[in-house]
Amino acid sequence: MKKSYLVVTALSVALLGGMTMNPTAAFSAGWNGPGMGGPGTCQKTGQPGPRQQAMAEILGLTAEQQTQIQAIRTEHRQAVAALQQSMRTQRDALRQATQAADFDEAKVRNLAASQAETRTELIVARAKMQHSIQAILTPEQRELAKKLQLFARGGKGHRGQGPGFAGL
Repeated sequence: MKKSYLVVTALSVALLGGMTMNPTAAFSAGWNGPGMGGPGTCQKTGQPGPRQQAMAEILGLTAEQQTQIQAIRTEHRQAVAALQQSMRTQRDALRQATQAADFDEAKVRNLAASQAETRTELIVARAKMQHSIQAILTPEQRELAKKLQLFARGGKGHRGQGPGFAGL
């Protein structure tokens, strides 16, 4: 127990120390983590990032599959650009409404309903994209992708809930 605790602590200190010593390497232009433009693609070029490249290798994607998936992602990004802009505008309007001198409940309700509709459209668009990508994969690749997703979430379902590492 103590040995594993010491190993984890040492690794954490080394990682944090490395990020402190060279923060530009920890957050380089090619890395596109949470809040930095999207899952796994380079924000500037739209090309596959480290996460997508690793998944392609692990799943054993062919060059054709990778090209098809990249095309689906590009199409999705273009399709949701207007929805994302609308969401930003709605968030700004909601922020202004809550900071106004007089609270207008009807206005806030309308903005919240509008935001919910936009969020619904974004969720549907993402589900369509994921379905299109799944259709390109072989059954074995789909099964492996499902296991990798469980592993990436710490063996739990959505938001840390679910059955754990069942099936791995």
